[in-house]
Amino acid sequence: MRVRKGKLHFSPFIPEGWSSYSFRINFRGAHLEFLMDTQHFKIVNHSKYTLQLVVAGKEMELVAKSQLVIENQGAVV
Repeated sequence: MRVRKGKLHFSPFIPEGWSSYSFRINFRGAHLEFLMDTQHFKIVNHSKYTLQLVVAGKEMELVAKSQLVIENQGAVV
């Protein structure tokens, strides 16, 4: 996870031998929850703010009080 030009950037992966992980952050007033497993990368926006994100090089919009679910492209490290 990085911040570039004011946007969160993610290159989701799951370490070899792990089945899943999750974490939460606050970014510019938005409370975000991230869940990664071997099949999906899910971002939940618990806030009233809409955010622009970049996930695996693709720009996406995460609307307030919503979630994005992205199919895992086999990124295991």
